[in-house]
Amino acid sequence: MNQYIVYALTRQAGMLYDLIPTTAAERQAEHQRWSELRNRLDALPTTAAVHIALESREMVEPEPDLSPAARTLNRRIERKA
Repeated sequence: MNQYIVYALTRQAGMLYDLIPTTAAERQAEHQRWSELRNRLDALPTTAAVHIALESREMVEPEPDLSPAARTLNRRIERKA
């Protein structure tokens, strides 16, 4: 039973993500943005750091074929932001 649960969870989690190839320039730009955000967050108290991280995230429309569980999680995250 445990193996089936692990299999089912792994399969569902794997379906939520797509691997998209990126260029070296894109990776460098992302690394630079991450470093800048980390530097800003290191100087802030924990609660403020969380709020800044949430406010600085890229907002995108959810994929139309998200599972019901993923849609529920997405709604919960939006309510917290």
